[in-house]
Amino acid sequence: MIRVYVFSLIFITQLNSLAQQFELIGKFGKFEHASSFFITPTGFIFISDTQRNEISKYDTSGHKIMSIGGYGWSESSFDEPVDIYATTLDVYVTDMNNHRIQIFDKDLNYLSSFSSKQYESTDYSFAFPISCATSNQGDLFILDSDNSRLLKFNLSGDFITDIGGNNAGEFTLDNPYKLAISSDSKIYISDSNQIIVYDLFGTGLLKFQTPLENPNINITFDYLSANDENIIRIIDLKNPADLLIEFSAKNFSLENQIIEASFFDHKLFVLTENNIFKFKLRN
Repeated sequence: MIRVYVFSLIFITQLNSLAQQFELIGKFGKFEHASSFFITPTGFIFISDTQRNEISKYDTSGHKIMSIGGYGWSESSFDEPVDIYATTLDVYVTDMNNHRIQIFDKDLNYLSSFSSKQYESTDYSFAFPISCATSNQGDLFILDSDNSRLLKFNLSGDFITDIGGNNAGEFTLDNPYKLAISSDSKIYISDSNQIIVYDLFGTGLLKFQTPLENPNINITFDYLSANDENIIRIIDLKNPADLLIEFSAKNFSLENQIIEASFFDHKLFVLTENNIFKFKLRN
């Protein structure tokens, strides 16, 4: 109950009491319609672009390393790559309209694809996936927008369980948008204007309201960021009462609305449709 209170207090506190001063120190990338990004522990940024059906790799200094993709249904092509997740070694692309997850190595060489077409039972099937991530144990979690549930598969591709489905009671998902997994193996899902937290077995742990409209979420190391088109809030999951960063787009000319945010190496990275903006906190 205390943890629920702490999260709720952080996310409903008024902007003026929390806002920090930021300094823009970089802007890079040239995307047509970026949909998601992820920063790996080694400092590489992977970005998905749904207009170009393209995946790009940058470093955190803003240097572009490579891009792959194009429209299609073959290997390394996409039909609306809405989400991207990466580890030190692998990159997972949620290829929504192709109803699959494509997996690449860190250099964006194609490794494999994962879809529910390989299963006969509809209990395991998913369509129009919108987000995915892996746990520290290597399990793959896929957010199934067609059935408003989260599916869990093991390293061998075997179905384990569904999470947040119709039998989840007060933790049933209604309109899930984004998935993120913390270093202590907690699953965070943004669902309308709330964030719901489960353990790896699908047990609902807590849920809390946010003032953000359909928030996007991202976890880098132990920092959880949640944002809507104009506001970003970031907390330290290990010490949720001690650190809160709030960023308001109205203080900067970002040209486009905020898509996603990530706090890495004491810098705030903000993804918009066309660019990535890099900020540092002023002393």
